[in-house]
Amino acid sequence: MLIFWQDTKGFSLKTKLAKEMMALFEKNGAVCDLNKRDQRELVQFVISECKKHERNIDQSTALYLVNSVGDDIANLQNEILKVCAYTKTEILERDIDAVCIKSVEATAFQMVDSLLVNNFDAAFRDIKVLFEQKNEAPMILGAIISTFVDMYRVKLCLETGHSLSELKSAYPGAYKSDFKLKNASNRARKYSLKSLERSLEILSKADFKLKTSFDDNRIVFEKLFIELAKARKSS
Repeated sequence: MLIFWQDTKGFSLKTKLAKEMMALFEKNGAVCDLNKRDQRELVQFVISECKKHERNIDQSTALYLVNSVGDDIANLQNEILKVCAYTKTEILERDIDAVCIKSVEATAFQMVDSLLVNNFDAAFRDIKVLFEQKNEAPMILGAIISTFVDMYRVKLCLETGHSLSELKSAYPGAYKSDFKLKNASNRARKYSLKSLERSLEILSKADFKLKTSFDDNRIVFEKLFIELAKARKSS
C-alpha cells in the first residue's frame, strides 16, 4: 500500500496541478479529506460515545468535556470511557472534574480562576499536577499567557467600543467558538486594563526567566502567581 499525504496548509486544491493529482489518485486508488472535527461534531461524538455505554450527557456538559480534555479524538475517547465507568446514568460536570485529566489549557484557566479568588493553594496544587504529568514548563506558561492575552483582547475590545463578534472575526483561528471569548470576558471584568497590561509584562519576564535561568521551575511559577495577584489588586 502506498499513501500520499499532503498537509493542505498553504496548498490550494483548486489549482490545475492539484486537480490533476487528485484525478490521478482517484483513478488508481482513493482520495480522503481528513479535516479536523469542528466543535459541533466533537460534541455529537461525545454524546454518541456516551450512549454506547448507556450514559446520558447533555450538549452543554459534552462541550465542557471537550473544552476540558482537548479535541484529540484518541484522548477524548479515553476520557469518555473513564467518566462513563465512574457514573451510573447521567454525566455531570462534577463527574468530569472528578476523573478526567484536563488539558494544559483547561488547567491554566483553572489556575487563573484560583488566583482571582486568592486561592493560592489550588493554583499551587494545579501546577504540581501539571509537572507530575511531565508537561514542559514553557508549554504551561504559554497556556497561562494565552489566557491573559484573551482577557486583554476582550478588555481592550470592549473598552474601545467594539463587540466580541468583531474580535472573533479579527482572530478566526483563535476563537472558533464563543467558549473562550465568553470565559475571557467573565474573567476580564475582574481586571482593569492597566492590571492586564502589567500582568502581561510579568508573564513576559517569567517566560524569559524560564528560558534563560537555572531557577527551579516550580518556584518561578509560585512567584509568578503571587506577582499576578498583586498586579490585579494594585491597579
